[in-house]
Amino acid sequence: MKWLIRRRKPQHSSWKRGVNIQDIFQTFERVPDAGATYTLELCIALPVKNDPGASMNFSGWGLMAGHCFLILRKQNGPVAHSRSFGFYPARRLSFWKPLRPYPSCIRDNRLHRAHARTRMTISPQDFETVREAAFSASMSSYRLLDYNCADFALAVFNSVRAEPVVPPPYGVQCFGIPLGYNRLPSRKQMMIPQTPHGLYEVLGAADRLPNGVASGPEVTDRQHVSVRQNGLVAS
Repeated sequence: MKWLIRRRKPQHSSWKRGVNIQDIFQTFERVPDAGATYTLELCIALPVKNDPGASMNFSGWGLMAGHCFLILRKQNGPVAHSRSFGFYPARRLSFWKPLRPYPSCIRDNRLHRAHARTRMTISPQDFETVREAAFSASMSSYRLLDYNCADFALAVFNSVRAEPVVPPPYGVQCFGIPLGYNRLPSRKQMMIPQTPHGLYEVLGAADRLPNGVASGPEVTDRQHVSVRQNGLVAS
């Protein structure tokens, strides 16, 4: 009867061994500094790719809330290099204790699908600020309520912005389910300050083109512009 209890394999490629955040930034040394240009992108993957209104996905492999990750690019003439990375729990969240702190890790997101993204040009000094912010943020434990992938991505992205990107909070209605500490009262509402879907809503104000694709000029004044796409974000 073993086949009756066989667990489904994750459908997402991001559950792999973590990468060292310092190693990520060291790879940019292959591009000469003098005359180099830099861009930083904040990317959002929806919980349900065909339903922009869905804030959570309760089907498939457990609870999916979408994902936020970053793409950092350095270019000098014909030589360019980019890395895509995001913040994760080092192991899957327990069904019974999803709100407890978990060890965190950084994972390569080069093949992660994105449904919206905002890009800005940054200076060499900003690049160093991003490096420091990413290292500092990566040291935090993963906490679903107050330090998830969206918190990490925004901590890094907003570190070099004059006007920070601030998504609306997400309210979760809990009906007396055990969440690791005590059984929550019926109809208890918890607020998650920052979520991928909340970020998607913030970036959704940009004009849209057919097939859900929007375009705009590259950002040079640290104001955001959205680019929606149905394909993969290549790194």
